Amino acid sequence: RNMPDQLTNLISLLQNNLILYIPSIFLLKMLGLLIPIIPGGLFTLTAVPVIGWLPAYLVDLWGSIVASYIAYGISNRYGVAVIRRLFGQKILDKLAQVTVKPNRAIETACMLRLASVGMLSDALIWGAPLLKLPRWKFLVGYHLAHLLTTAPLFFLTERAVSVNQAGYLLPIALASLLLLFVLKGRYFE
Repeated sequence: RNMPDQLTNLISLLQNNLILYIPSIFLLKMLGLLIPIIPGGLFTLTAVPVIGWLPAYLVDLWGSIVASYIAYGISNRYGVAVIRRLFGQKILDKLAQVTVKPNRAIETACMLRLASVGMLSDALIWGAPLLKLPRWKFLVGYHLAHLLTTAPLFFLTERAVSVNQAGYLLPIALASLLLLFVLKGRYFE
């Protein structure tokens, strides 16, 4: 399909200025995790026509790794206040009662990330310390799920699939929610 001239010109401009463009989308991705109302993943996903699916995905992944490490530390200190303010004391109390089985922490983090697509998966970082998920186990599980869900989305975007890409994540999210419900005794005490 032919792209409008304005879009072609924009892509050319960005390709000629990669030294500025790539750090910019990296920072925007990080901001999207640190401030969940900013759609950081959207900036890296829209980079696919400019730099290709693999480089765009790698920027997304590295931005996610760095930002989630920082966000986990911040949420470990301020997460209770943030969750109380955004969701109320009742949700905070429910989260505080959940105990993740220590030998299933990586698997639990992966399943929670799979079950919470989009902005909810970014917000999951802010609740991880409340679930008593150790940082390194949470980050490994969280980013394993990132590989499973986000890499295919970037690949399919490059292939210019004409249907809504979120539709491909819906079966994964539903299957993960179902598995989480069925296997809840495996992950939570």
